[in-house]
Amino acid sequence: MMKLDYEVAGIRLRFESEYLLKQSGFAPLFLSEFDEPECAVSVGLADVMDTAGDILYKTETNLAVRRDGEVHLFSKNTEKDEYIFDISGSGGRRKGLLSSAFFDPCADVYFLWRYIDLSGILTGLGRLPLHCSFVAYGDEALLFCGPSGIGKSTQADLWKVHAGAEILNGDRAAVYREGETLLAASLPVAGTSGICVNKTLPVKAFVILSQSGVNTCARLYPLSAFSALMSNAAFEKYSREQLDRVSGMCSRLAEEAPVFSLACTPDERAVTALLKALG
Repeated sequence: MMKLDYEVAGIRLRFESEYLLKQSGFAPLFLSEFDEPECAVSVGLADVMDTAGDILYKTETNLAVRRDGEVHLFSKNTEKDEYIFDISGSGGRRKGLLSSAFFDPCADVYFLWRYIDLSGILTGLGRLPLHCSFVAYGDEALLFCGPSGIGKSTQADLWKVHAGAEILNGDRAAVYREGETLLAASLPVAGTSGICVNKTLPVKAFVILSQSGVNTCARLYPLSAFSALMSNAAFEKYSREQLDRVSGMCSRLAEEAPVFSLACTPDERAVTALLKALG
């Protein structure tokens, strides 16, 4: 039995398989050593993906079905129009099946991170996954949030150039509390940004972006902050459990954490405006 241990956002996670698991991408950055995992994912191979069951959710790339009281989430290879991965289970034990046509004889952990329903694992253990650019400013985290194309990467780059910040992840972070401290942690997935540094920092602010010819920045009131955080939470929409957990975490953060709106230009003036608002 091959075992690979990782620590992600403070969670001890183990992959187990009778087959060879290889590593590429950002996976090696998160390797760890421990005796017992909080969540273990066993990985096997299947010649045929059994998608039978009551359909809960379906998109071009994903299918969720309930079969024999258990939810299965399938991921599709859109080029071949075939499902290639099935993840099931909950809590501390998950089972993944890889299509042998695509993954035999070895599974790359790079794909596993994308397909294991990482958001379900994170939210189940009190972590909120966010679609954001995660930037380290000094010893604190700025999380730039907004829809694709709004300028998250642009603002992160501006802070790197004009404020000496470090970009830790261009697409994802997980937020959670450790005692009284609100933390942001990088994740081993980073979209198309290609930027991932395994660091965890206290959160300075969430920054909700919009585009404008004039730079204005203000702290959001709780209801607006809740709506903005929910819009940027990165979780599987098929799962009512995940929705409830994410909603609860966003509600608490909206009341307690600094969430700012930044209508901004794609230049240094946006950095100046946010710095002024942050004090």
